[in-house]
Amino acid sequence: MIDWYVDLDEGRPYNLKNDRYLQSVIETATPFMNYFVKRLNQMENWTVDDANKIFSSIIEEMPIMKPRIWKDEFYIEYNRYTRIKLTDTTKQIYRGIKLEKLLN
Repeated sequence: MIDWYVDLDEGRPYNLKNDRYLQSVIETATPFMNYFVKRLNQMENWTVDDANKIFSSIIEEMPIMKPRIWKDEFYIEYNRYTRIKLTDTTKQIYRGIKLEKLLN
């Protein structure tokens, strides 16, 4: 299971500071993130060094999201003020997927 969360910039405009905006982002991002997780779990024979390239290639399939990497941290840019971040590090995600495939 890969968890994610919405990271909102403190300097965002007033109209992006209410709960309705956050709910809208979550509702929009959820199907995309479900697809991201599904595609990531379908990947075969990849290494942790390939992870950011793989993450980016999956996100590039989605029209409204942009993959970004900052200081070895992968995140998805929803818009200028909103980012979607993965809860776990790349290594934790890699290990979790490999372990899940071994156990299933």
